[in-house]
Amino acid sequence: MAKLSCFYFFILMLVFSVVPKAKGFCYETTDPKDHCNNDDGVKCRLNCYEEYNGVGHCIKTKLGRDTCLCTYNCE
Repeated sequence: MAKLSCFYFFILMLVFSVVPKAKGFCYETTDPKDHCNNDDGVKCRLNCYEEYNGVGHCIKTKLGRDTCLCTYNCE
C-alpha cells in the first residue's frame, strides 16, 4: 500500500511540476463526489473528454479524498 501511495504522490508531483510550465496546457479539478467513485475513474475521464477534450485522472488529495484532475490544451 505504501508503494502505491508513493507512486500516486510521484505522479501528482510530476503533473503539478510539468503541466503548468508546458505552454498551452491547463488543468482543472472537479467534484470528487461525482467523478471518482469505485468505477476506476470512468466518469472522470469521460467528463474531462466531453467538457475540455482532455485527459482525466483520479488522484488522492492531502485529505485522503479522491478528486478528478483534468489536463487539457487551453490554447
